[in-house]
Amino acid sequence: MTAILRVIAIALCACSMLAATAQAQPAKPAPYPSKPVRWIVPFPPGGATDLLGRFVALRLSEVWGQPVVIENRSGASGTIGSDLVAKAAPDGLSFVVGTTSSHAVSPALNPKIPYDNLRDFTPVALIATFPNVLVVHPSGPKTLAELIAQLKANPGKLSYGSSGNGSSTHLTGELFQQATGTQMVHVPYKGTGPLLNDLMAGHVPLGFDQITAILPFTQSGRLRALGVASLERSNVSPDGPARSGRPRARYRGQDQRRHPPRAAIARRPAKAA
Repeated sequence: MTAILRVIAIALCACSMLAATAQAQPAKPAPYPSKPVRWIVPFPPGGATDLLGRFVALRLSEVWGQPVVIENRSGASGTIGSDLVAKAAPDGLSFVVGTTSSHAVSPALNPKIPYDNLRDFTPVALIATFPNVLVVHPSGPKTLAELIAQLKANPGKLSYGSSGNGSSTHLTGELFQQATGTQMVHVPYKGTGPLLNDLMAGHVPLGFDQITAILPFTQSGRLRALGVASLERSNVSPDGPARSGRPRARYRGQDQRRHPPRAAIARRPAKAA
C-alpha cells in the first residue's frame, strides 16, 4: 500500500510540474488578422484612391489569408470615410486609405472636422506619391500657353473641375491661377469618377486630377494633358510639361485609432504594398 501511495504521489508531482511548465510558457500570439478586415476608401469608385486602394487590399487579402472588405464611403473630400475609421473599435481591423485631402488639407481648412488627423490615426504604410495633371477636352487648347492666353482673355468666364472642395486637385487649380494671373470658376465634384466623366463629355472645359486616374484617357485621346504638377516631367506622361511648385498627391494606408494593437502594426506584410 505504501508503494502504491508513493507512485501516486510521484505521478501527482509530475503532473504539477507539467502544469507549471505549461503555464510558464509564453502564449503564442493569435494570428493577425483573425477576422475579415474592413478597408475604407473615402472616395467614389473609379478614381486614383479607389484604384490604389483596391490593388493593395487584394494583395493584403492574399498575404493575410483573410477577406479584406472594401467599402467606398465618399464625401467631403474623404472626411466622411475617414471619420468612420476614426470612430471604429481599436482592434486593428479597420483601415482607411488616407490622402492629402482627408488627412492634411481638410483638417487645416476645417476646424470643425470630426476627427483629429494626428491623434485618431496611426500611419501604417506609404502606398504611393504622384503629381496632379492639368487636362482639357480634346477640342480645347493644344498647349499650356494657348490655355493661359485664353484664360487671360476671358477672366472668370471659364471653369475648372476638381475632385472636391479642399482636395489637392482643388488647391492645384487655385495655385495655377495665382501663378498664371488668371481667374476661373471652381466646380467641385464628388470624386474623380464624376469629374472625368464630365471632362470627357465636354461639360467642363478643364480640370486637375491625379496622373494615375487620367493616364488611360490621355493615352486613348479622350483627354489632353497640358501640364504636370511636378518639378520634372513625368516618366509616364512625358508629353505634359512640368509646372514647378505644385502639390503632389500622397496616399497612405491608415489604421484606425491612435493606439491599435501593436501586433497589428508589427505583423503587417511589408511586401504587400
